[in-house]
Amino acid sequence: MPRARGPLERLEDASLVLGSDPDPAVQWRAAWALERFGEDVPAARGPLDEFLAHGKMDLGAIAADYRGALKRGQEEPLILALERHGTREMAEELLRAGGPRVRQAVERWARLRGYTIAPSPPPPSPPAKPAKPTPKSPRRGAARSRR
Repeated sequence: MPRARGPLERLEDASLVLGSDPDPAVQWRAAWALERFGEDVPAARGPLDEFLAHGKMDLGAIAADYRGALKRGQEEPLILALERHGTREMAEELLRAGGPRVRQAVERWARLRGYTIAPSPPPPSPPAKPAKPTPKSPRRGAARSRR
């Protein structure tokens, strides 16, 4: 009977996937797994930091400009930036504006930190333009002359 894989074996798997899988989506999932391990196992940060340096990703800069990163569609780096440098304000906005994976990451981030967060309200809309007056049509019978 196969034995259950322990955390260190899963850590090794994530490290291998991060360095060898050609699919970027798989690499980012492995990166997120390593980040989660890194909270308890500092050795997990090494392969992740190498991956980020190779891709020229600065998680601190991404966290500082999380709105811009969200607009650029950088959801995977945002998830990692939230894990390392997240703030409650960032989490609330990402919960409102992020995709399903980002929202899931925000919910996990908040739960681990004991936060109960709600999406931040959307920014105020610009004032409505006044409606153009519609020309009034003549009243029926107004144009008739009286005899």
